[in-house]
Amino acid sequence: MNTILEQCLSLIDLGQLEKEIKTNPTTMFEEKDIEAIKNGELDVIIYVAKLYAFGSEVITPNPKLALEICRLCIDAGYTDGYGLLADFYEKGLEVEKDYRLSLMTLLEGAKKGSPYCMVKLANRNQKHRICFDGKSINDEEEEFQWLYSAAELGYAPSYIPLGLRYQCGSGTEQSKDKAEFWFDKAKEAGIETSMDYLIHLWQET
Repeated sequence: MNTILEQCLSLIDLGQLEKEIKTNPTTMFEEKDIEAIKNGELDVIIYVAKLYAFGSEVITPNPKLALEICRLCIDAGYTDGYGLLADFYEKGLEVEKDYRLSLMTLLEGAKKGSPYCMVKLANRNQKHRICFDGKSINDEEEEFQWLYSAAELGYAPSYIPLGLRYQCGSGTEQSKDKAEFWFDKAKEAGIETSMDYLIHLWQET
């Protein structure tokens, strides 16, 4: 195991996490995740950082520790970690609140190939597009392209927002057929709300 991962694991209290699993019925963790953490599986470790960031019924929030673990995950090559780092800037956790830096962080993760960051960037950029003295990180067309890139990578959470862009003609040409295609893909992926979007689309047409 490399030095970065060893440093990361040294920050995690496994005993505390075991207590979280045993006593918090709403926790996202399972017993198997303890072994995954010991094995240095970054997709699980990043959720430990999120747990420390916001706390739970068992664990007191520790944003400083969470931020350190998050940055170590990124240094170890986990590009989805940029998504959590962006949340620190979005909410002002342990760092100064900075919406623009939050978007720039997501953009960095997206450029490094994280579909999670691609979708989050498109959604968050849409929310904050007009907040920066008339300047934007991405326009509607670029938001659409990030959603499309994530969908091409098979990232299911991109399907419905991409379908909505086609349905409304936001950042691309309006196409009810393409909207239906992506809503259908969401249905195939087991996304429960997909039928609501399909029904609404059928009512429009």
